[in-house]
Amino acid sequence: MPESHDLPTREEAIERLREMTFHHGGAYPPGAAAKKQARAALRREQAPRSRAAADLDEACGAMPGFCRLFDLPPLVLPDAALEALGAAMVDANPEDLLGDSAIPAGFTYFGQFVDHDITREEIDPDTGELKQGRTPALDLDSLYLGGPADAPQLYAADGLHMLIGQTTPVGPFPALPNDLPRVPMGQPDQRKAIIGDDRNDENLAVAQTHLAFLKFHNAVVDWLAAGNGPAGGPPDTRSPFERARDYVTWHYQWIVLYDWIARIVHPEILRKILTNGRSFFHDSEGPPCMPFEFSVAAYRLGHSMIRQGYAWNQVFPNTAAGSLMLLFLFTGGGGMNNQPTLPSNWIVDWTRLHDFTGHPQIGNPRGLNFARRIDTAAVPALHQLPMFPPPENDLAIRNLKRGVERELPSGQAVAGALGIAPIAPAVLADGPHGPILTAHGMHEETPLWYYVLREAEILDRGQHLGPVGSWIVGEVFVGLVANSRASFFKNGPDWKPFLPSAAPGHFTMADLLAFVDDIDPLGNVGP
Repeated sequence: MPESHDLPTREEAIERLREMTFHHGGAYPPGAAAKKQARAALRREQAPRSRAAADLDEACGAMPGFCRLFDLPPLVLPDAALEALGAAMVDANPEDLLGDSAIPAGFTYFGQFVDHDITREEIDPDTGELKQGRTPALDLDSLYLGGPADAPQLYAADGLHMLIGQTTPVGPFPALPNDLPRVPMGQPDQRKAIIGDDRNDENLAVAQTHLAFLKFHNAVVDWLAAGNGPAGGPPDTRSPFERARDYVTWHYQWIVLYDWIARIVHPEILRKILTNGRSFFHDSEGPPCMPFEFSVAAYRLGHSMIRQGYAWNQVFPNTAAGSLMLLFLFTGGGGMNNQPTLPSNWIVDWTRLHDFTGHPQIGNPRGLNFARRIDTAAVPALHQLPMFPPPENDLAIRNLKRGVERELPSGQAVAGALGIAPIAPAVLADGPHGPILTAHGMHEETPLWYYVLREAEILDRGQHLGPVGSWIVGEVFVGLVANSRASFFKNGPDWKPFLPSAAPGHFTMADLLAFVDDIDPLGNVGP
């Protein structure tokens, strides 16, 4: 059996990461990237400074499943400006606790799990055109796909439970049911996770989050089989699987709105949206769509919340031991340190990533990692992605360039469309990247992604989004719940979560993990 600390060298780690394939914000099929860049350059060269709504509709018609929130001209900037700004967005003191937010670090990866449920940019290999690969709704299709009949590889033989994988024994830690199901060694795609969205095996934190939802579904199936269920109402004619899926989805949607979005959106703005309804992300006659202003800019706030490392469990109890690089390596694409499945010593201790204050029998006895602030600084590891050559190995540069490629408007233009006073150019010019912004006129017309982060940084020291980011993220998420096949909104205004929780009528990510009852598996078997 491999030893607990038998880890790859830095050079081995980098080589394995280079071999990984990333779909979210990552590489495109051979030839498609060049075509995409050429089309984007031509659009930028020919872009008018204003467009009618009909032109926007036509543009989005070539990108099925995507749309725009605002009829605004695109911000056109040269690559040199974007590369200079992105390269400067570095967190110079990634271990400084003053750079932490008050948000538990597990929400960074819960947010990524949610992102993979609602949007996936894919390139049609035949046409090279962009298309949406997920349903733009909070329906957990990344977990369930089409259900047992359409995706039997995800389900147990009973057609009710979801498959769970086994870890590989390490030292005192035996094999445990704490990995994603994987393709066996010796077969094509060995170690590949058998799940509804392969991006949820990009890093270990999101992989363990996906596993928690597999177990949550199974726990709800067992809870219903034991004769439990919501009180009152007419007889339920749904199948046992459909009931479990709907209950899981409703509680997931509640967590998204009231435990995740409530932490990152300004509370007064979220209250207005929930009370008064949406103002600009309206239901259309066509199918639901994913707005670029959200997916390419505002909801990319999570990249600034990533830590350089995590106190992961009792084996890797500090941020140096649980480095971000290692979280990428202990995945199917990362090679699992040459093991067939996740080594048992890398199972997460959830008390280090989520706040169990409401569960005194669990608590946070070993401390809690917090996400970094929502600001314009990303940890150094995100500026040195080893799987891409410079400057594409810099995530901030990639995000800024993608905003131009998707023809996003400036942050100031979006603020004006929302009736919000924009950040004064002098304030931006006086900020941490002022010389770069002013050299390229970006203090007056700022990339939307950067603007949303800087707004959060200025107005609330990065504890939550400012008004532009809050309105976009808040409205879109309320719309995504409303657009879902099984939406708890459809249950009426008085609906409340009914699964066991610390506070009846409420349900949090900590409640979900407590319900699954697999908080710290190594704490039960380790030395």
